[in-house]
Amino acid sequence: SFPDYLDALEATPRTIDIGTQISHGALRAYVMDQRGADNENATAADIERMAALTTEAMRAGALGFSSSRTPVHIALDGRPVPVVVDASTHDMLATKRLPMAPCPSEPTLQLRAGAHVLTAPDPDAGLPDAQVVAVDHVALGSGADGAAVDARVLLGPSDRPAPPAATAQAHGPDAMTVTVPAARGDYWLVLGQSHNDGWHATIGDRDLGPPVLVNGFANGWRIPAALAAKPVVVHLEWTPQRVVRIALWLSALAGLLCIGIVIIGRRRRALVTSVAADAPSVVETSATGAARHTLTRADIVVALGVGGAAVVFVRPWIGLVVAAATLLAAARPTLRPPYRWAPVVLLGGVAAAMTLVQIARPVARSTEFAQHFSALAAPTWIAVFLLLGEAVLAARELTLRSRDGDDKH
Repeated sequence: SFPDYLDALEATPRTIDIGTQISHGALRAYVMDQRGADNENATAADIERMAALTTEAMRAGALGFSSSRTPVHIALDGRPVPVVVDASTHDMLATKRLPMAPCPSEPTLQLRAGAHVLTAPDPDAGLPDAQVVAVDHVALGSGADGAAVDARVLLGPSDRPAPPAATAQAHGPDAMTVTVPAARGDYWLVLGQSHNDGWHATIGDRDLGPPVLVNGFANGWRIPAALAAKPVVVHLEWTPQRVVRIALWLSALAGLLCIGIVIIGRRRRALVTSVAADAPSVVETSATGAARHTLTRADIVVALGVGGAAVVFVRPWIGLVVAAATLLAAARPTLRPPYRWAPVVLLGGVAAAMTLVQIARPVARSTEFAQHFSALAAPTWIAVFLLLGEAVLAARELTLRSRDGDDKH
């Protein structure tokens, strides 16, 4: 019974809450047994018992009664079970008795005498997915009296050859390679992932183009007969992952650049101590005794350039933060060490946060992996542009000191 079903769910360990409805198909099969599978009309007694079971289920905790007119209801043996509730929504909400009956027969098309042509849009015509139809089987027939024959009687096995079976040779989180044997005629290669134009399929150097929506959710590519006549190797790839790989390489290069800045900073300090006491100096002391650098036009250009790049490529507020930090670091020599080490600290914090999240709640490697860490994007970008600013400031200062040394000699 439905209350027993709810008790079984209650006793099952789970991490999410579950809401259940009493479904029309299951209710009809429970009450009518084989008569329901044979699409017989429900009797008054059947409807009476269905109404009682629905009331029992609602009182036990069902969220409602569910039904539909979908043509894909099938029994365990594959036979269709088309049924319909012939009642209004008001009657359903009022828990009235609802008449249930099989759906009407498949619609038929009456053709007059003469020739008739059936056409369907070409899958390669570039039409919207909803307008692409692949005609697999056409059945026509009439009875001895000239009346139309039930279409389901005519739909026997198709003489079209079965499509070949694809075999995965290599499979990764964002790509796979499959082999398909030779076939008679064209066929559709279907990837059971949510439809997205980011998926690309290639056979050798030939791009099969963007995927077509298949089965309401999947990606499909039509393999023409010219290619299908011999075995093919198809490479399927989630192309947005290329951007992720580039970002990973840039992160690695940024880490190396951080190390290089630290080494350059040490050498720069050694160079400063070797400069004569009477060498020109751009450092002044304020009334409070704090070291202060006279900002030049070049310092302002560097800050605005780095901040502007962050505004264009990331977000405006990140650009403002980077520009302000760069100006302060250029104006206050005492702030240069924190400015220099900020990217290292930020990137280290991001790496630590990702590690802790993976330990506490492992995230599967998939195309949605980066979405689980979207909150860490801002500090990562700030670190990248601060690193760029420090590299430009350090290069400029080395150039100025080298020029001063040449002038002295």
